Amino acid sequence: MGAVNRLLPLCVWMSAACSPSSRGTPASSSEPPPDSKPTLSAPSGTVLELASSDRGKPQTMRVGDTLGIKLSDSAQGLHRDYRYGWGTPTVEGGALEFVGRKTTNPPADVDGGSPRERFEFRAISPGQATVSIPVKSAGAEANASGFVVSVAVTDRS
Repeated sequence: MGAVNRLLPLCVWMSAACSPSSRGTPASSSEPPPDSKPTLSAPSGTVLELASSDRGKPQTMRVGDTLGIKLSDSAQGLHRDYRYGWGTPTVEGGALEFVGRKTTNPPADVDGGSPRERFEFRAISPGQATVSIPVKSAGAEANASGFVVSVAVTDRS
């Protein structure tokens, strides 16, 4: 357990390689500024977790809260015509910022498992935001569509 605690700050720093984007532009993959703090630190508010079933359902959260969106890629081992993954998210509106993305692959002993993606956003100011995560590399027969959700962010008080 001690080794995990020592590696956690390094993992958090490495996860911060995708810097926030908040006005309809893709998140950058550049390194964070040297004086910045790691962005995947413990949230100060509530964590709102969404999945593909929450697509299109309006959400409400408060400044300081964290939004996590968990999506699965297509199962490994499928023919390329049926495969898909997730592209770089965009945020329209200034209420949310993109914090990072984490991919978890299925265990090596699972044949045909699906990688899972978790996209994280932080509520930074009152207002509206729309998060869009496009489908990437979809084959001609892939049954997948992008994830879009509208979020209203209110003040903490």
